Amino acid sequence: MTKRDVFINKEQMMNLLMFLPIWDGKMPRPAILKPCPLWTGKQVFSLIIPGNVNMIRTHSTHPDEEDDGPYKWISPGDTK
Repeated sequence: MTKRDVFINKEQMMNLLMFLPIWDGKMPRPAILKPCPLWTGKQVFSLIIPGNVNMIRTHSTHPDEEDDGPYKWISPGDTK
C-alpha cells in the first residue's frame, strides 16, 4: 500500500475513510489533482495509524556501531 505506484480514486478513498472511527469528516488533499483526484497509499496509511506510533527496528545482521551515527534515522530504503 505504501509503494510509489499505489493510487486511490475518490470513491475508494471515501469507502476507506468511512470505516475509520477517528475520521473527522474532512478528506485530505489529493496528491494528484489532474486528470482526476488521486490519493497515495501513504496518505491512507498515515490516516489509519495513530499519530503517536514510533517504531525503530533493525535486522539481525545490523552492526551495533551504526546505531549512534549521523544517519541513524535514514536507511537505504528511504531514498528509493
